[in-house]
Amino acid sequence: MRNRTYIGFSHKYSKLDKPLFTTIRWADYDVEKGKIYELKVKGRFLCLAKITDIVYASIRDLSDDFIRQDADCTREEFMALMQNWYSKKPDWKGADSMIKVIHLEKEVAK
Repeated sequence: MRNRTYIGFSHKYSKLDKPLFTTIRWADYDVEKGKIYELKVKGRFLCLAKITDIVYASIRDLSDDFIRQDADCTREEFMALMQNWYSKKPDWKGADSMIKVIHLEKEVAK
């Protein structure tokens, strides 16, 4: 287990403007509930956020509405992204692959 200090995003999803949001990652993505991480978009610092919950699910278990809210795309587009990013993983099982839904809360400067 490596000591991850940030969670990276490939582009600035609309959800990143909200105080509470989720991100979907592969099941072995190394993060801890309760820990604060830097959020980065294309390597640039965006903010700090605390992980408030981590839920394991299969890709198939995610609702169309949740996928739209989290990933700004349709189920078909999301599945294509997942396949592009994760299909070379030894535990890739298509829609039955296990992922983490990570719940985040932005840290507000005090």
